[in-house]
Amino acid sequence: MSKDINDQAKEVLDNAAGAGTSDKAGGKVKEIIGKAKEAVGNATDNPKLKAEGEVEQSEGKIQQIAGNVKEAVEDVGEAIKHAFKKD
Repeated sequence: MSKDINDQAKEVLDNAAGAGTSDKAGGKVKEIIGKAKEAVGNATDNPKLKAEGEVEQSEGKIQQIAGNVKEAVEDVGEAIKHAFKKD
């Protein structure tokens, strides 16, 4: 089964910049888009769009947290590897 272009891009970014980077970046984008939707929903008195924006912001924050967790797990793994590395 081949990976789609989004999965390939995430893998390249995570390999280049560290685990969780793509999740943190993608989550921030989702959060910003959610803020925009919420603002437009408020300005146009559209409660559905406002709610969509609020949900998208929450999803973005959760995605960023997942990225932070992945990064922390990678850091712990590296620390353990270095602690047991024989020179």
